[in-house]
Amino acid sequence: MQFKKLKKENIMNSLNLNDLFKLKEILENKVVKNTDNISDNYQLAFLIMQLKPTIYDVERAYNLISPFIGLKIKKINRLNSIINLVLTNHKKTTNRNLDRINWSIYNKCPIICDGCYNDFRNKQLSILEIKEIVSKLKESKVMNITISGGDPLLWKDLYDFLEYTYSLGLQIGIDTVGFNLDKKLFFNENIKYIGLPLDSINKKIQFKMRKSRFDFLSNFKENMNMINQLNVAIKINTMASKINLHTLCILGEYLNDNYNNIFWSIYQWSPIRAKLFTQQEFEITIAQFEEEVFKLKQKFPNLNINSKNNEERSFNHILIQNDGTVITFGQFYGEVFYLGNILEDNLNDMINNPLISRQSTKFKSSIIFQ
Repeated sequence: MQFKKLKKENIMNSLNLNDLFKLKEILENKVVKNTDNISDNYQLAFLIMQLKPTIYDVERAYNLISPFIGLKIKKINRLNSIINLVLTNHKKTTNRNLDRINWSIYNKCPIICDGCYNDFRNKQLSILEIKEIVSKLKESKVMNITISGGDPLLWKDLYDFLEYTYSLGLQIGIDTVGFNLDKKLFFNENIKYIGLPLDSINKKIQFKMRKSRFDFLSNFKENMNMINQLNVAIKINTMASKINLHTLCILGEYLNDNYNNIFWSIYQWSPIRAKLFTQQEFEITIAQFEEEVFKLKQKFPNLNINSKNNEERSFNHILIQNDGTVITFGQFYGEVFYLGNILEDNLNDMINNPLISRQSTKFKSSIIFQ
């Protein structure tokens, strides 16, 4: 592995844990020899925070960057703000029951989204391992699971999974591209909602947001016609970026004029895994996002708009990946934090990790769509 190349990037954009632990060991030795190197101290402190940190690790990370906090270095100040959040959360930590968890349950997807938060782990859990995890979630009082991918509808074990979760009384939300959406899916009693993506009704803009070999818009309309006939609730997921921000009002008019019983979730495009040139093409500010969302909520009250900017989503999610690793996200590029492995580690320890916001809506059962 080329550690120098990895070091130039914001370290954990590609979560290869073995390599990251090796890099951490190399940086430990470098920092011991030279405690005044800002870059090495920052990189080591960041790695410490990303790799399942204890409160001792958090304090050590702070000590590594504290000599440089007054120098107005953006990365140092951002890491310091994360450390302060964790230290504050640690003081408030009590054992909490997680109500809802997100699970990227499958590692195949028929579309390509620039800056996708999922890094598609090579190892795919077996259905037996997945049932073991479901039982573990049930024991920890998790009642709602939102599965995504990749695309769960491409997963051969989906209906086996749904049957098992139903037997345990768990509610399931499914976020899917919808290319092979079958109406029989809607007759599973434990499916709480199905989420479909749509970012624009302009074909070129939609393709720019989510690249596909299929006719994305035609497929969406076919799915919605079927859903309208079944009279079930549907969640529309829209990612707001520089590419489509100016067309969201047109999208709102289309949804408002054609469909009933819709919940429209609008999210600020995230740069978590996006390269610099992609960030420059897609990224918008929180102020730009909130200004547009305010207009949409005023104009389309019937669309049940739920919005989240990147700051609100920061450290709000606990995400199980398709290989069982458990992560949470920050707000900016590279801010991916490893909490453990769902098969190997104690779930309650991960739930109560002080990286997770104490205001996370995942602990509140009254809100369905987040």
